[in-house]
Amino acid sequence: MKIINKKERVVEKNILDVIRSLNYKSKDIFNVIASNMKIDFDFGHGGFLRRTKLPYSLIESLSDGCLSILELDLFLSKRCNASCPKCYCGDATADGELTLDQIKEIIRQAKKIGARVVYTPGAGEPTIDPKFLQIAKFIKEMDMNWVVYTNGIVFCNKKQCKKHTGMTPFQFAKAIKELGVTLIHKIWSTYPGLNDKLTGTRNKYSYAGFVVRGNDGRPRTVYAPKGLNLLRMAGFSPGKDLLLETLCTPANFKDVKENIIPFAEKFGFSLVLEPLILNGWAKKDTTSVLSEKQVEEIFPHLVDFGPRKLYTLVIDNRGFVHKSIGEVDLGNPMSDCRVVDEDGKVVDIFNLIHSNKGLVQNRHSEYVHC
Repeated sequence: MKIINKKERVVEKNILDVIRSLNYKSKDIFNVIASNMKIDFDFGHGGFLRRTKLPYSLIESLSDGCLSILELDLFLSKRCNASCPKCYCGDATADGELTLDQIKEIIRQAKKIGARVVYTPGAGEPTIDPKFLQIAKFIKEMDMNWVVYTNGIVFCNKKQCKKHTGMTPFQFAKAIKELGVTLIHKIWSTYPGLNDKLTGTRNKYSYAGFVVRGNDGRPRTVYAPKGLNLLRMAGFSPGKDLLLETLCTPANFKDVKENIIPFAEKFGFSLVLEPLILNGWAKKDTTSVLSEKQVEEIFPHLVDFGPRKLYTLVIDNRGFVHKSIGEVDLGNPMSDCRVVDEDGKVVDIFNLIHSNKGLVQNRHSEYVHC
């Protein structure tokens, strides 16, 4: 069943009628919704309410107040092979990071209370986490989708890939393709020098030329990481399980408008075009915020940061719960809200999210960034 037309953002079939016609018990409502939702990149940035157009109070009443989740936002290791000056997770620490067993238990519990998607935006580079393939295999065994942000370096740098995975870039790409991982690949500029500067890398990316037509209609050559070609050869499909992510600031605004957007459109990539998140290393960097005029010019392409993702649980690399991705403060988490106790045991997550005062209040705040 198709619930939403992605371009027009309109409901094509009333999901509430579906629920009522099937006469499901309240505890199964989220399973019905999840199984009938089209999982694409917009799921990760939209929000359950916007996609179904159901009021929060109605969903809460249908579930007898026992709210569940549809998505688990899980940060992996702080380890990273880039050093983005604008990284919103720049103040993360690797002390006390979650173990593989703890991560599996978190995912297992999340699945039990309704999650169908695991969404990993950071806090470092997920693909170089030593646990990456084991986590991917476990998520597949749990019959869940895994959406992962990556800077893509391991897919275009043989030394980096061998160092972190023990494989060639193509072997690694094939392995994660077979495990059903969806990748959101970073591209912050089509000018290699600027892309390296914005991502804090040097001689780690290799680039390939692509011919596109700019806004003036003339053909031009733009440059993107070679790993995008390799991933396509490994079986990834642009717009389906291979997407692009771009952080847009005044430094790359012109490039985004004239090159990145046309590049994404020509080759069928869904583009996650994001404004700067004032957090981490960019917490006080107001000079990198787009002007109102710039926002207006690219507004149709920007991700929707409107209604927040209500049915989402955000857990960082050390097991602390946060209100939302956009508000994640890895240097100062909610100290009273951690999914791992002092003995290293994963607590009952359902009870935690329904008993912690901050999280309970947070459920009713529909307009939180991301």
